Amino acid sequence: MKKYALVAALLLVASFAAHADQAASTTARTTPTGAARSTDVCTLLPVAQAAQLSGQPYTTAAPTGSAEGWTSGCAYNNDDATAQGVNVNIDTSDRVANTWNLVHTGNISEISGVGDKAFWDKDNTLYAMSGKALIQVNGLESQGRSEALAKAIIHALH
Repeated sequence: MKKYALVAALLLVASFAAHADQAASTTARTTPTGAARSTDVCTLLPVAQAAQLSGQPYTTAAPTGSAEGWTSGCAYNNDDATAQGVNVNIDTSDRVANTWNLVHTGNISEISGVGDKAFWDKDNTLYAMSGKALIQVNGLESQGRSEALAKAIIHALH
């Protein structure tokens, strides 16, 4: 009898934990983007999903924090750094429009179908605007794979 009570208690705890994770994930995706907010890119785009979409053997996802003016970022690679690493950054601050204007210059190719507007800058960097969020995918040689990562982030944000 005690064994059944213990199993029931463990199932109850597991159920609460699963619902708590789901609620936290939903909150992260539905918080308004008007002001800068804390967004964990590594949570929005888990390493396994980044590996699948990029075609790279990623095994690590390291938060980069608010590096170089971004609200949040994540660096993906594998344990021995032999993969083509990629950094994915998000800015949800009030600087987004200014940042877009600063980077939207030079040898670029406009992209349709990725957020509200997007471009590839020929230096292996994709920038996409979605609502009030600016997404940067930097480091992959493939524009298509960079687009896939940006679309996954956009989907997770909305």
